[in-house]
Amino acid sequence: YSLNCDGVVGDMLYMTDLDYDAEAGHNIAEIEIFGLDILPIVRSKAKSWYKDSSDEATRYAPEKAYDGDYTTTYRVKDIDAEGNFLKLFLSQKYRIGTVKLTNVKEDCCEQRILG
Repeated sequence: YSLNCDGVVGDMLYMTDLDYDAEAGHNIAEIEIFGLDILPIVRSKAKSWYKDSSDEATRYAPEKAYDGDYTTTYRVKDIDAEGNFLKLFLSQKYRIGTVKLTNVKEDCCEQRILG
């Protein structure tokens, strides 16, 4: 999915789940932020993800949403999706033209990202 940002200037992208009462959150393979070129995401912060010492914590961490690898996934912990957000911080302020969201490449969860 591509979102037109119409040249807004900023140093962060803030995404939230519109369905605050959902039991299951989004599963994102990759997020890319474009100005004239792809913009550098330097860190992230999220409310709901696997923060424990399990395999899921490493496999589904917020950094997976912008690691350049479409086979990895940032995944919200399903039982903790309510009020979820994901913040992606850029290295400085940029004029943002487009944000491209790529859902997981599996036969699951396409409905979790609505254009």
